[in-house]
Amino acid sequence: MNPRTTPGRNNTGYDYAQSQISGFTHTNLDGVGGSGGGGDILVVPTSGSYTSRPGTGTYAHAFSHDDEVAGPGHYAVSLGNIAGTDGAIAAAPGTIEAEVTATTRSGVHRYQFPDGATPSLVVDLATNNTSRIASSLDVERLDDGRTALSGEIVGHFYNASYTMYYYATTTRPTADVRTWGDDRALTDATTQDGRDTGAILTFDPADAGEIGLEVTLSPVSAAQARTDQENELGDLGFDEVRERTHAEWNAKLGKVDVTASLATDPSGDVERLFYTHLYRMFAMPMNATSTSGTYRGVDGAVHRAQGFTYYDSWATWDDFRKFSVLAYIDPAMYRDTVQSMVYLFATRRPRARAAASAGSCTPFRRCAGSGRASSSRTRSRRATPGSSVSTRRTPPSSVWWAATARGTSSAATSPTTRAPRCSSATTSTACRSSPTSSA
Repeated sequence: MNPRTTPGRNNTGYDYAQSQISGFTHTNLDGVGGSGGGGDILVVPTSGSYTSRPGTGTYAHAFSHDDEVAGPGHYAVSLGNIAGTDGAIAAAPGTIEAEVTATTRSGVHRYQFPDGATPSLVVDLATNNTSRIASSLDVERLDDGRTALSGEIVGHFYNASYTMYYYATTTRPTADVRTWGDDRALTDATTQDGRDTGAILTFDPADAGEIGLEVTLSPVSAAQARTDQENELGDLGFDEVRERTHAEWNAKLGKVDVTASLATDPSGDVERLFYTHLYRMFAMPMNATSTSGTYRGVDGAVHRAQGFTYYDSWATWDDFRKFSVLAYIDPAMYRDTVQSMVYLFATRRPRARAAASAGSCTPFRRCAGSGRASSSRTRSRRATPGSSVSTRRTPPSSVWWAATARGTSSAATSPTTRAPRCSSATTSTACRSSPTSSA
C-alpha cells in the first residue's frame, strides 16, 4: 500500500517534497523507471459530499512529515480534514487520522474522523499511475449492514496490459452507497462497467471514530480475492493485522545482523539505512499465489503451484543485482523466484519472445507482446476459485537444482537471526523506509 501525494508524486506515488496526500493505493511497482506502475484502487477519506463523479482535485489533504509514522507493513498520518460539496470541497477544521497496514494480498484501512463529521470513503477505480483501460464494480449489501465491493481493473504499463481483481469490505455498516460510471453520474446502481468507475461509501456520523475498509487483490478472480480475504484476515482487527505483519517483517529482516561502532556510526543512521535498503529489496517480485495455491500465468490461464510459491511483478531490468544477495538471506524465496522465472519463459517460449524482453513483463499478469489482457467480466471474474486449473510441479531441472543447492549452502552461512532495530512507531528509522515502498 502507498500514500499518494498530490499534485506531484514519484514513481511509486509518494513524493517527500509534497505537502498534500490524496489517498491510498494498493499496487505499486517499486524500482521501475518511466512514470512508475501501479497506483491502483485509490481510497480517499473525506467529510465532503458529491452530486456527481468526484473531481480528483478535491481529494487533497494537507499533511506534515512531523505527523507521519511508518514502518514495514504500517503507515499512519494526520490528514487535514476536508468538507464541502463538489468543487467547493476545501480544508475544514479538524484532522482525519489515517492508518493503513498490509498482508501479502490485502490492504487494511482505518480512519478516525472529527466529531460531528459525516465520514465517507471514495473508492476511485480509474485513477492510477499510468492509464486505465477498463474497470468494474458490483455492490453487495451484507447481512450485518456492511458493504462489499468487487470487480476488476485493467491497466497498461510499459507496452503491456494487466488485469487485477479485487474484493473490498467495510468494517462498519454503510448509511449510503452511490456509484459512478463513464457518464460521471452518481446513482444507486449496484453494477458499473466501463473505464471510469467508482463508489462513494458514506457512514453514520456516530461511527466517525473508526471507519475501516479491507481490500484484497487477486490476479485470478474476484471470487478468489474474497476467499483470500477470508483466509488472510478472517476476524482479525486492524491492530492484530499490523502486529502480525510487523512480526513477520522483523523475522525476515532479522536474518541479517549488522553492527557498527560509535566511531563509524554514532547516530545509527548507517544501520538504519542498511535495513531500509534490505526492506526495499523484498518489495519485488511479489507473491502472486493465492491462498488456494493457484496463480494466473502470463499465458492468461490459471495454474496450480505445487511445491513452490509463484512470484510475479518483475523489474529485473532495474534490480537484477539484488538476487545474489537474496540467495543468501532468503534461500527459499530465491529458489521460488528462480522457478517462477522458469515458468515465465517456458510459457512465453511458444510465442518466440526474446529472453531480453523479460524487463517488459507486466506488473501483474501478461508480458509485452503476449496479447491484450482480457477485460471481459465473464472470463474469470465469477469463476469458482481453483476451477479449470493446470498443475505445475517443481521439475528436477538444472536451474531448479542450482537454486536449491545454492539455497542449501547459503543457509548454513546465514547470520544469526536477530530482530532489526526498528519499531512500528518509528518515523525515520531504517525499518521505516519512507513510504515510497509498498507496505
